[in-house]
Amino acid sequence: MNLPLEFLLTCSERTAGDFQLARLDEFARLKRQARELQEQAIEKAIEAGVALYLRTHRDEIMAAVKTIAGRESVLCTPGFGRNEQITTA
Repeated sequence: MNLPLEFLLTCSERTAGDFQLARLDEFARLKRQARELQEQAIEKAIEAGVALYLRTHRDEIMAAVKTIAGRESVLCTPGFGRNEQITTA
C-alpha cells in the first residue's frame, strides 16, 4: 500500500475528498474487473469439464449419434408447460 500520509494530513479538505473519491472510483473499477475475470474463469472451467466429458464418453456419444441418424428425427418443443413432440421425415 502506497498511501501518501503526509499529503493527506496537509492538503485541503476538498483535495482530501477528491483523493477519497478517486480511490473509491478505482476500487469500483477493480472490483468490476475482478467480477468479469471470475466469470471468465468459471466459463473456462465449464468448457474444460465439457471437454473432459466428451473425451471420456466419445465412443458412446458417437454410437448414439449413429443410431439416431438411422432413424427419423424427433424435435421437442416447449408448449404451455409441457413438451410437444414434432416428428419430421
